Amino acid sequence: MSVRACIRWSKELGSGFTGRNGSFACSGVELYVYHRMTGPEAGKGVQVTPFTGKGDIARCFIEIPNQSLREVIKQLTEIADEQGL
Repeated sequence: MSVRACIRWSKELGSGFTGRNGSFACSGVELYVYHRMTGPEAGKGVQVTPFTGKGDIARCFIEIPNQSLREVIKQLTEIADEQGL
C-alpha cells in the first residue's frame, strides 16, 4: 500500500473516532490505495486511517472497495452541498 493523500485539520474542530480502547480526537485522515491479490478479502479499494489528536496514525481503519467509491463520494458531496460548503 502507498499513501495517496494526507488530509489534516485542527483537532479543535471537534472531529473524533472510536476505537477498541475508547473515543479519541481526530486531526485528519490518510488515504491508502490497497490491492489484495488472494484470499477471501481479495480486491482493490481505498483504506481510510485517522490521525489521533496528537497527530499519530490510529490503529484502526475503514476499507472502501472500489465498487463503492463513487457512491461514497456522491453521498459526501451531497452532504457538503447541504451544509453549504
